Amino acid sequence: MCTPLALYTLTVYTVHLGCVLAAMRIGGWPLQNALVASSANVGGPATASSLAASRGWHSLVSPAIVVGTLGNCMATFLGIALYRLMLAIA
Repeated sequence: MCTPLALYTLTVYTVHLGCVLAAMRIGGWPLQNALVASSANVGGPATASSLAASRGWHSLVSPAIVVGTLGNCMATFLGIALYRLMLAIA
């Protein structure tokens, strides 16, 4: 029997995978770009650049670092804003 946290995690990653595959198909992007973008989204710049380097996609290492870092920066400020909004509501 799965715990609620495991079901939530499975749901989040399933939706993420669906969105990445849909964006790949609509945008006409290669699979490598979609995989590195997904890794940058989920794991940040370290895992995305490691994935790109280990698979031999050296042209995607720098974009993986940039996209992963920008994602971390944006998520930090969005998290702080959400925290302040929740404090204002409560």
